[in-house]
Amino acid sequence: LPLWLPTPGNRRFVDARSALHEVIDDILSARRQSPEETDDLLGMLLSVRDADGQGRDDAQLRDELITLLFAGHETTALGLTYALWHLARAPEEADRVAEEALRVMGDDAPAAAHLHQLKRTEKAIREALRRGEVRQAAEQLGYWWSVRGPVVKGDQRGRTLGFPTVN
Repeated sequence: LPLWLPTPGNRRFVDARSALHEVIDDILSARRQSPEETDDLLGMLLSVRDADGQGRDDAQLRDELITLLFAGHETTALGLTYALWHLARAPEEADRVAEEALRVMGDDAPAAAHLHQLKRTEKAIREALRRGEVRQAAEQLGYWWSVRGPVVKGDQRGRTLGFPTVN
């Protein structure tokens, strides 16, 4: 049923969506007002500029964060699951990946700055993705695969939402 129809389910959905938007808007407002630079996902999204030097507005950022929260985690979880499954079947390679992580991060929490140094880890993840189990599982969840990575099939407005991979 269309959302403009005031059914009890639609009212609950609209109220929940409004509450989620309010929480995200509060987070965006606080982050924009903060002088501190961060290297987390929100910090990266806030720092992106288009060809004209313009950043994303709050509505764009909110939509991207909601998409990542509710759709993006599935493909990431699938990719990590299969990478770990493949590593469990290759203990020597798993040991090398673990040694690399300890060497690169030591006692630090993982951070975006570590990514370019985790070459063996990247190769293990790419190999798991190359083998295709992730793609097959994602297709069963309603995703299809493009050259750039997993893409969600159309949303309720019929658009296609993309999740480009990091090269």
